[in-house]
Amino acid sequence: GNLLELYCGAGTHTCALSKYFERVVAVEVDAKLVEAAQRNLAANQCANATVVVDSVGKRRGRLHSVLRKRAWDDVRFDCILVDPPRRGS
Repeated sequence: GNLLELYCGAGTHTCALSKYFERVVAVEVDAKLVEAAQRNLAANQCANATVVVDSVGKRRGRLHSVLRKRAWDDVRFDCILVDPPRRGS
């Protein structure tokens, strides 16, 4: 199956979970964290995972339609992981 991960941060969960899924699309709102996650995926050879920047939780972002369709481009999701940041973290 395929995983959609929201609020992926630096990709810690993305790397750990990628071995259990055919494809992983990880979404993050902070462009700097997307860069960190991409470096993390490359360092850990997670070739089946992609990290993208999008406005998670905002209607104007692409994610709203992705959640309705349960698909990102040609990737249809079987599982969605939501791990939003918490205050004080």
